[in-house]
Amino acid sequence: MKISSHIFFKYSVLIFLLSLNTNYAYAQNSDIDTSFLESLPDSVKNDVLKEISSKRQDEKDIYKRSSTMIQKNNIKDLDDEDLLDYEDYLKYVAEQKRLKEKKIERFGFNIFNSMQTSFMPINEPNIDGSYVLDYGDLIEIQIIGGTSDTFDVPIKRDGSISIEDMGRIFVAGLSLNKASDLIQGKVSDTYIGANANVSLIGLRDVQILVSGDAFNPGIYTVSGNSNALHVLSMAGGIGEKGSYREIEIIRDNEVVETIDLYDVFIHGKSNYGRRLRSGDSILIKPSKNLVKIEGGIERPFIYELKKGETLKTLLNYSNGLSDNADISYIKIDSYDSDGIKSSDIKYDEIDLFEPKSGDSVYIGEFKFIQVNISGSVKSPGTYTLAQDEQLSDLIERAGGYTATAYPFGGILNNQRTKELNEFANEQVYQNLIKFLASPQLQAMPGQSGMDYQSIGFMLQELKKSPVSGRVMAEFDLDEIRYSSIKDTTLEDGDEVIIPSLTQQVYVYGEVNSPGTLRYRPGMNFEYYLSNKGGLNNFANEEQLFVVYPNGQTYALETNTLFGFSPLSDDVLIYPGSIIYVPRNISISNTQTAAIWAPLVSSLAVTLTSLSVLND
Repeated sequence: MKISSHIFFKYSVLIFLLSLNTNYAYAQNSDIDTSFLESLPDSVKNDVLKEISSKRQDEKDIYKRSSTMIQKNNIKDLDDEDLLDYEDYLKYVAEQKRLKEKKIERFGFNIFNSMQTSFMPINEPNIDGSYVLDYGDLIEIQIIGGTSDTFDVPIKRDGSISIEDMGRIFVAGLSLNKASDLIQGKVSDTYIGANANVSLIGLRDVQILVSGDAFNPGIYTVSGNSNALHVLSMAGGIGEKGSYREIEIIRDNEVVETIDLYDVFIHGKSNYGRRLRSGDSILIKPSKNLVKIEGGIERPFIYELKKGETLKTLLNYSNGLSDNADISYIKIDSYDSDGIKSSDIKYDEIDLFEPKSGDSVYIGEFKFIQVNISGSVKSPGTYTLAQDEQLSDLIERAGGYTATAYPFGGILNNQRTKELNEFANEQVYQNLIKFLASPQLQAMPGQSGMDYQSIGFMLQELKKSPVSGRVMAEFDLDEIRYSSIKDTTLEDGDEVIIPSLTQQVYVYGEVNSPGTLRYRPGMNFEYYLSNKGGLNNFANEEQLFVVYPNGQTYALETNTLFGFSPLSDDVLIYPGSIIYVPRNISISNTQTAAIWAPLVSSLAVTLTSLSVLND
């Protein structure tokens, strides 16, 4: 019976998992048979031990008080029955990816996240001459000339400093430059021919109240050289409902400055607001006009607009149009009493339209995908295609096939299919580990009639084997032209491999001399097996796999079971075919097929890829 590899794999996995999902009688306090464990490969043995440990811990937890904590949904928490539906899992992964990509945040939120680790104020006097002195600052005065001396003097509560022979000098409220001039004058009057160098060596601490819609409102202690941006960073930035464009600095119950953070974050202005004093307050007002923009723009976010700012302003805030923007499609979704209303805006009207709070703006974009094609085409490489272009379009863009191309062996690897196969492989592996970790089997491994060493070998092969995302596709361009329905729509990230025509047939698995044989027209698989030395002592004489170059898989058994064909001469062998003889394991062929099928499929892709690289 001819079946595609991924359908065969899923069907086999289902039967295999159901066969293992029997009611094992877990014997409590049973001992682990060391000879049984030593028969397993190291990597498989470690996984079995982990499962045994986990199983014992679960038994202990039965006697614990039930937790009242609500656990978040997690795919790992699903039971075996849920895990059988791989299509639902694939939909789940796709939906999570879509939600992640679609989530649009407030502009500026991530900026404060980074500032909290890289932009915190440092209590060092890295200041200029405009710094205003106040109580708590520490000044160094170095006198040079007729006399030499150095004084470290703190500014007292009354705003003065005291210097020997000069008395008190009031410097609080003066800039560092003005205070330096004042001190220089006092030194000159006191010491003939002397000069003074004045520097600030210690900054005062100031306490600032952050209020309103901050992420963490409260009182913060910062250095006297801090500005509003420093303090906002310490407070975690702006809250969810706060304004980035109306932040007030309040001093002595009066608003002394209003800060617009877009001037800093978008326009790059370095004016972070005036230096703060103890007792100042930073009030973050509520946001008033939040508008979302996405689609064919460079920086999709929710932006805050002031009164009078237009759609053109919003477009500038979003860093302009992207290279694939379609300006013929600009849509505005607005809320009103009747629900959501959609309207279209022409590009030459964007300077006249003022979005209102809650609006969503979508700029059209031409959808493109990137697909790589390698092997026997005239111009291999990565191509950018329209979203609706198909496999034949890619091959034509790549210049068509070379004279040595073998389209029958073409491979199309798809990322979503690879994720599905990885998931399925993992479930097969984990269920076999649970099977081997059964205390009933541990206690009496020799009486179960199973070859655990061979099962361990099979699991090790499954674990280390690379997973492919191969999907069935038609590569014969004449066939596609005759029937366009056979063409395959591509997805972003797809990989296409076109091998060269080979004259080899691959024979692998439990044969005496695995490797390649030259193709002989009309010969069946028995010819190739006999010419590779026949089956070895480990071979499963009742089952083998034949994989055609196009990925089509034949699962053959000596007895008809679940619809599979018996061994017969009607299975043709083509150049590039793979004949694989699995190892004999004392569980049913249907169960082992669930493991060998993905291994053989992966082997087919690997051999083709290597042949392309060798070319």
